[in-house]
Amino acid sequence: MPELTNVVNALIEQNGRILLLYTLRYQDYTLPGGKEEVHELMHSALKREAREEIKSIISIGQEIGEYAYGGRDRKFMRHVYEAFITSGTPTIGEPNTFGELVWVTVEEALALKLAPGTKAALKEYQRRLPELVRPLEYGSGISLQEAEERYKEVVEGFERVKSHYSGMFSRFKKNMSKEDQRALDFYIRVLLPLSSEASVQGQQTQHVRPSEDILLNKISELSDQIMGYLSNFKNSGVTMIADKL
Repeated sequence: MPELTNVVNALIEQNGRILLLYTLRYQDYTLPGGKEEVHELMHSALKREAREEIKSIISIGQEIGEYAYGGRDRKFMRHVYEAFITSGTPTIGEPNTFGELVWVTVEEALALKLAPGTKAALKEYQRRLPELVRPLEYGSGISLQEAEERYKEVVEGFERVKSHYSGMFSRFKKNMSKEDQRALDFYIRVLLPLSSEASVQGQQTQHVRPSEDILLNKISELSDQIMGYLSNFKNSGVTMIADKL
């Protein structure tokens, strides 16, 4: 029986484009990720790989799928998860392994030479796109005031959803309504682009900069809170594992 090695990868999408890394060894494009280390949990491995490969902190959403590949002597199982950047701007962290980092549409990605199992994952993601709420596209950025208003809207919406389940958590309420689930998914997709400094255009002065930094930190914390809340419900498709970063 050949040895089975688990590989975890993050499918990260922003503004309609997928993040891919070009591997120098195999001369193909792959999603960020890598092999589990001994006694390492799958989500922990994926977060570690993201920090090492693209210098970013991610939160992990739904599993896209599992894809087997390899030869007779060794088998691999690629586990692909939808993931979100919660901190940092993706840049190559391992220049000896990766030649470039690109953002491409799914259609553009499917035309490239891809690592085993990656094409199947992208096609599955593409198939499910109509079911997902798309994030707002902020383009070159929005003002600090607009960002604060969007943040406030999400806080109020999140509190409304939580009030629906007050007093009947886990013991009585295993599932979340589809309406509330979609609302929280939408809130996450509004917040994530805001958590990047490039999206929030504050006035570049020493007096205003602290306000911008405070808001960015609050946005990132709220994203994690919503993901953590979703993970309490069996039907949310979200699993959270607390890591010390």
